[in-house]
Amino acid sequence: VYIHIAVMFRFFPSFKEEKKNIKMAMRVRGISFKNPVKYLEYVSMPLLIISSNISDDIAKAAETKAIENPIAKTRYI
Repeated sequence: VYIHIAVMFRFFPSFKEEKKNIKMAMRVRGISFKNPVKYLEYVSMPLLIISSNISDDIAKAAETKAIENPIAKTRYI
């Protein structure tokens, strides 16, 4: 449960920034957002793929930090 909450709180700011970056890139390329089909193709699909990658990376980071490990952490130093 802890991993899901950690991923959720870290995911939304990353998602918002990626959406902003995609919109800026499309604006630079001269693609307008008035056509909903083009919007779906040029913004939503990359966001879907990027959000999958972001959530996977955040989940791996949370597991690496042993967020859900019930055993007490040991220190060697």
